[in-house]
Amino acid sequence: MIEQELVDSVGVSVRATGDPRAQFHGFSMPGTRTDPERYFVVLDDSWPYHQRTKALQNSWSPQKLADYIETRSLNRILVPAAMGEAPFGPQRDYLYAEGTYEFIQAAGLAGRRRAAEAGKPIAAVTGSAGKSTFKAMLQAAYQACCPRHQVLSPPTHFNTYIRVLSELTRAADHDLTLLELSAGGRGAFFREAIPNGTPISPEVAVITNISHAHTKVMKHLSGVVKQKSEILKSPPPGGTAVINHDTLRSRDLQDRALAEGWNLLTYGQHDDAAYRLLDYNPAESTVQAQTPAGTLRYRIGAHGHHMAGNSLAVLAALHALGVQDTEPAFAAFESFQALPGRGETAAVDHPAGGQVHLIDETYNANPSSMTAALQSLAARQAGAGRQRRIAVLGDMHMLGQYELKLHRRIIESLSDYGLDRIYLCGELMGQAYEQTGPQKNITHLPDTAALTRQLNDDLRGGDTVMLKASNSMNLDEVLTQLVTQWHQNR
Repeated sequence: MIEQELVDSVGVSVRATGDPRAQFHGFSMPGTRTDPERYFVVLDDSWPYHQRTKALQNSWSPQKLADYIETRSLNRILVPAAMGEAPFGPQRDYLYAEGTYEFIQAAGLAGRRRAAEAGKPIAAVTGSAGKSTFKAMLQAAYQACCPRHQVLSPPTHFNTYIRVLSELTRAADHDLTLLELSAGGRGAFFREAIPNGTPISPEVAVITNISHAHTKVMKHLSGVVKQKSEILKSPPPGGTAVINHDTLRSRDLQDRALAEGWNLLTYGQHDDAAYRLLDYNPAESTVQAQTPAGTLRYRIGAHGHHMAGNSLAVLAALHALGVQDTEPAFAAFESFQALPGRGETAAVDHPAGGQVHLIDETYNANPSSMTAALQSLAARQAGAGRQRRIAVLGDMHMLGQYELKLHRRIIESLSDYGLDRIYLCGELMGQAYEQTGPQKNITHLPDTAALTRQLNDDLRGGDTVMLKASNSMNLDEVLTQLVTQWHQNR
């Protein structure tokens, strides 16, 4: 799409100074990775309060903003018209809008309409866990099946309302657009989409699971169900919902999908799942499944029962997208690896000899994803050079009134996994551990500094170690410090 097409499509007041025939490459915003080819967005009073607050907290003073634009050579700027003519110098291209938030919203919805008119489908995923992994796996499988197709798959942090809309401006230029929709805290997709009355209406809507995630904001599980199921609002003609049959409140999700008029495909171990998991062998990483196409058997590169479930959701989504030959998807599954912070595994040399296998699950955590990570760790074979399986678990945040109960439930389940050592870290884990009473092979550390020291003393070559917590616990920094210390001591 060229810039003139963008200006003509939005239906709101906007003025452009650049070459109207120049290719439009999208928007970048404060707090995201900047791209000189994209229009950098200047926030104004049209933005919701919490979005502006984030910018203010980052000290976006006028001078800092000008310095930021200059040092990064950002030559395309979306500015509020009230800032006046060429506020960052005449050498740049400008889009002047009465309100930059309203402009992006209008541009995104116009992009959605253009994609629908051009027959370019959108697949969107939401859920309490597994969204980014599903999206990455679907992209890999789809591109294996349709190598000539162009796929738009924004970075995972482009999952809030206005960032999703900013990416929809380019949807019509791609054969498939893959979106991840957050339903979490302030700024999350559905919390802004609902009052603005702007459903995305993807051709394929996927719900990975329902768990006690962000219940500090949504109050209870029913609130989570309500928010996640908003993806099912206003289906397009022929739209298909892909829903996990095994998740909490799956029946509620399925009932809403059918009531709204979606075609429905389910996946999971449930006997009634359209894409049914018959067996997952963690030792061989093989999946056996019953699908509408018959019984399938294939390997998957990423480890874990939840990864097998993701692959079934991908097969259902490929069918919903009209992919006729899915055979190339199985090669994509076999080569697929877990994402950084979401199960990525690295073998690191230990200074005393041997290697420690580190499983990085530090991006985030809720009860569902922590249980999946523990199950995956437990399924890894002990011995054969991996003498011990060790879990490092930190606080799960944003759980509201249920936080201690849910932490206790995780701790009470730990004896079921047969792990050799378990380290707990954080205030919530500490309080829950006190309430459950001491257990064999469990140690609680008050903070990440103490945890790092303890792990540095205790870990040895051959260990397999999984670290999992909410992102704000900074267990990724613990990983980095351990690896750095081991490299220095070799």
